[in-house]
Amino acid sequence: MNDPQVEQQVQDEGGGSEDLVTIRKFQELLDASLAKSTLESAGVECFIKDEYTIGHVVQVCLQVPRADVEAAEAILEQPIPESFEVEGVGSFQQPRCPTCGSLDVSFEGWQSMRDTRGVAEPVEAHQDAWRCQACKHMWPATGAEV
Repeated sequence: MNDPQVEQQVQDEGGGSEDLVTIRKFQELLDASLAKSTLESAGVECFIKDEYTIGHVVQVCLQVPRADVEAAEAILEQPIPESFEVEGVGSFQQPRCPTCGSLDVSFEGWQSMRDTRGVAEPVEAHQDAWRCQACKHMWPATGAEV
């Protein structure tokens, strides 16, 4: 594999060292966790470097053992399915971005905050929305999509 994004990392824990390779870098821990879950559900051992760093982390790295790099890349490169079956629920249709048509969207909910004497407190305002990872467009979620 000649991926310039892949860089060798050596992690030393408890006296033993394991050769780990960074296969993806993320700006958000949540995105790294989703990729990690995908790999783990396929039986690929993986780790998030800097997961427990306190303070602002510029990049969170997803790492796998060197022997699993190709398998992990193949899993993460699979296209997003347009729909899939959920046991006991039925078929789930993946929402598409209304702006660019991408299936790479994520559900987000947010609460407004107000500043009360220097302390941020949540207020009752709450909005659920979808965000396109391709073009960054956001649109309100309807009850039928969630």
